[in-house]
Amino acid sequence: GVVSLKKMPVDQFPDVTFPIVAVVVTYPGASPLDLEKQVSKIIEDELGSLAGLKTISSNNLESIAQIILEFKLGTDIKDAEQQIRNRIGNIRADLPNDIQEPVIRRFDPADQPVIILSIVSNLDPGKAYDIANETIKPQFERLGGVGQVDIIGGRKTEVRVLIDKNKLQDRKISMLQVANRITETSKDIPIGKVENKATENVMRTNGEFKSIDDISKVNVNFIGSDNPVRIEDIGRVVMGLEDEKTRGSVGGKKTLLMQVYKQSGSNTVAVTDAVKANLEKINAYLKEKNIDSNVQVVRDLARPIRANVQDVKESILIGIVLCILVVFFFLGSARSTFITAMALPNSLLGGFIIMYAMGFSINIMTLLALSLAVGLLIDDAIVVRENIFRHMEMGKKPKDAALEGTKEVSQAVVATTLVVIAVFGPISFLDGIVGQFFRQFGLTVVFTMLISLFDAFTVAPMLSAYMATPNDHEKGNGPVGRLLKAFDNFQTKLENVYERILKATIHNPKTVLSGAVVVFVLCMSLVAFIPKTFLPNNDNGEFQVSVETAIGSSLDGTAAVTTQIEAAL
Repeated sequence: GVVSLKKMPVDQFPDVTFPIVAVVVTYPGASPLDLEKQVSKIIEDELGSLAGLKTISSNNLESIAQIILEFKLGTDIKDAEQQIRNRIGNIRADLPNDIQEPVIRRFDPADQPVIILSIVSNLDPGKAYDIANETIKPQFERLGGVGQVDIIGGRKTEVRVLIDKNKLQDRKISMLQVANRITETSKDIPIGKVENKATENVMRTNGEFKSIDDISKVNVNFIGSDNPVRIEDIGRVVMGLEDEKTRGSVGGKKTLLMQVYKQSGSNTVAVTDAVKANLEKINAYLKEKNIDSNVQVVRDLARPIRANVQDVKESILIGIVLCILVVFFFLGSARSTFITAMALPNSLLGGFIIMYAMGFSINIMTLLALSLAVGLLIDDAIVVRENIFRHMEMGKKPKDAALEGTKEVSQAVVATTLVVIAVFGPISFLDGIVGQFFRQFGLTVVFTMLISLFDAFTVAPMLSAYMATPNDHEKGNGPVGRLLKAFDNFQTKLENVYERILKATIHNPKTVLSGAVVVFVLCMSLVAFIPKTFLPNNDNGEFQVSVETAIGSSLDGTAAVTTQIEAAL
């Protein structure tokens, strides 16, 4: 059980599959109307007949079309994704040539960065990006459980060929011709092989550029028959930075942001812990190489998971302690309390074995089920233990009392366990997204209750046979003994009050039943006033502000707005 617990992944919620696939098509410069006619309509017509499709909708924005497909629950979403990919491949010729390759992705709530890092550097932007992309990023990508690492902000170094428009016109050369000549010239091309009796040599031309000067010498065209037109004749080649597409800042200072994504099914907490543990090594390496950069954690999405899991673990621990205390006061015996309390670790740890085999994770739903089950797990052992003690009071030997006492209440114990299973078992078969959330909740209760039933028929009678004595329940004269006697007297008074209430209830059945109906109706009428939500609001100690500026706003214009918001915050 302990080994299974250690191996189980830790996450906030169970692994839930949403039957949604998005197709994103980028068409640079196209208006929303053009995208609707030339892209979205064609794709919708082709995908509308997919099996299991529930709804299809599209959002057409400036230069981007988004087609969202929602399938019925139970549809194999991986197969649906592949069918979408195949069908879009079939109609690729009907779509505009200028579009970028369509991106097809399943919607996954876990498909978000688990940790965000900032790379603070005083190097020039191109050099800082190279350090982040070639030195720091691979260090995180090779960690176990890390699926993808994205860099936000920063600009790559790129070669820019700046052409003089007038010189092109004078020589009657097009820009497309220049671009094609550069592309064709910069390739390594195999040209065959030379063979003899002993050896074979494969030959190729080295066309790849080694320097900016190589690009400047590229021949674009000929004037007449012998006057070549080179790039340097009609323009110049310079090293520059690519156009800025994204920008990141921390504390008002420009910085590179690195988003780390986990692999599907990986342990969120373990991935973030591994990234944090690797930070010190990376910063030490950068310092050793005299690279003026430093990597820091900006946002850890595993923090609320740790807090929630720790909170529920504390609740379970407190529940176990209180449960044992209550049993101790009512049974009035340390040995009887130990025998019955053994059901808790046995059932919880035994449950982890089945949960691990079923592929469950440690999440809020499974921990909630365990905290709920704590009070139920000990019931079977108490019934068995008390009946065994009753047989010992009748003068039977411990072993005989254990065998006969357990056999006598076996049907009652099985019945009480099956009642709990009958309540929580069906929860695991709920349909829809809610059903996927509650499947692990219901089954976790069922697993632990089955183990507790097994414990009640094995561990409890065995311990009673070898540990119990007829005088277990005698109170001593020490502080604990006096406390138990006082509680026993208090319990006797409660029993007397209960007996009087019971007599009054039996003698006035109509009044009691009428009162019960009134209370039931009043309770049900209050349901309308209770707020309803998929998940309760939780406070993780952080919030996010999203801003959308007017269409046509530049990156600098948007950054100016966000800077004002940062200042206000």
